[in-house]
Amino acid sequence: MKVLICGFLTFFAMVLDGSFMIRIMPFGIHPSLLLALVMSFGICDAPFTAAMAGLFGGLMMDIMFGPALGYYAFLYMVTGYFASTLYVRLFQENVLFPSLMMAGAYGAKELLSYLFARFMGVQTESIFLILLRYILPSALLTGALGFLVYLGVRWLMNRSFMLTSRFRDLD
Repeated sequence: MKVLICGFLTFFAMVLDGSFMIRIMPFGIHPSLLLALVMSFGICDAPFTAAMAGLFGGLMMDIMFGPALGYYAFLYMVTGYFASTLYVRLFQENVLFPSLMMAGAYGAKELLSYLFARFMGVQTESIFLILLRYILPSALLTGALGFLVYLGVRWLMNRSFMLTSRFRDLD
């Protein structure tokens, strides 16, 4: 049941990212709902869950919008896994820290994407201009939206139908 619900939420977040969020946000600045969801899965369940949700969501993004198959899948999988691993190992105590981690993970994902684009020979603007114009505002919006997504995923992961059978005996 958990796999189906996580898969549906990942698909829904990808659809919202690719259609709705682009249209309502000004100046090309929009939060990454998919990254916030992937990070929330990693923080609330396990880094492996974040990696698999990132792989699934990234593959869907590749099929719909990606320059090459595996581009977004790799970015979302690596970002979700390492950021949620860092959170689980170091910063579990703070309630607002998931929001900061999501903003930082978004910035890291975009910088990694910039490096991949440069490696493939794409000519772009200066990294500092892109950082100030697009990455930092989008990272702040991702962090703010990510906090709400995190609260919803945390509530959902504590429901009885989302818990696996070996953990039900512990409650």
